[in-house]
Amino acid sequence: TDKTQLKVTPTTILFNVVFALRANDDPSVINCLHTLSRRIAMVLQHEECRCQYLTRESKMILALQDEVSAVADANEACARLVWCGSTSTVGWK
Repeated sequence: TDKTQLKVTPTTILFNVVFALRANDDPSVINCLHTLSRRIAMVLQHEECRCQYLTRESKMILALQDEVSAVADANEACARLVWCGSTSTVGWK
């Protein structure tokens, strides 16, 4: 079939565009950021439909989080490793 006829179903269904503001920020700033967040959301939605941008990026972030957790777990295990007396044998706490 023609590739232009294929519709890719994105796996990322929901996302939020968020800005953190101070409570006393000027209302015009709030309105500008609200408009900007809607535009960013539309662009991200378009890119998700076009090439699964958010899906790819979120999978990469999750893989990096898993890698960091694995390294942290390995470092914690190494921290428990102690030298046992004068025999220079290694043991676990």
